[in-house]
Amino acid sequence: MIRKATHDDIPAIVAMQRAVAEEGSVHGYCPDTAEEWACRDLAWTFVAVADERPCGFVCCMPREYAGESVLPVHSRTLEIADLVVAASHRGQGIGHELVLAAKRHARQQGFSHLRVYSAAKRFDDVVRFYRSSGFVPWYLEMTQEIERPNQDVRIGEVADPTDLERPGEQGG
Repeated sequence: MIRKATHDDIPAIVAMQRAVAEEGSVHGYCPDTAEEWACRDLAWTFVAVADERPCGFVCCMPREYAGESVLPVHSRTLEIADLVVAASHRGQGIGHELVLAAKRHARQQGFSHLRVYSAAKRFDDVVRFYRSSGFVPWYLEMTQEIERPNQDVRIGEVADPTDLERPGEQGG
């Protein structure tokens, strides 16, 4: 069953976010605090319930576009900011039901588009999921770590401050 979220759902929502963060399945994913959730308008958050307990949620945010994307200028767009299904309930169609609930509510409120972005590490699975929910990709951003000879350095780390010098400069 899918229903609108209430403040009573906040502990379960935060717990699901923490589980996603612990899985490490999304680049840079940080769970929100219960205090942050308590200050939100939950009108655009829906929960999936199984055995009388939340097992998934979708949190959306209305947004008006001013031409910075392929969406029409001033289109009323609802962004899916967070879609989480508890690991124990994945693969049962709950994510699709949550997206459909958001879409139905958006349509009733006069929105013209849904939009989603994701930093999930299993990118191909996420694209497949959202395509099967009717989304069409319009943007792709990718990164690649550049290997550095004779150094075991990861992105964000500096092995030696002289690595940052420009060619021809000497440390000192």
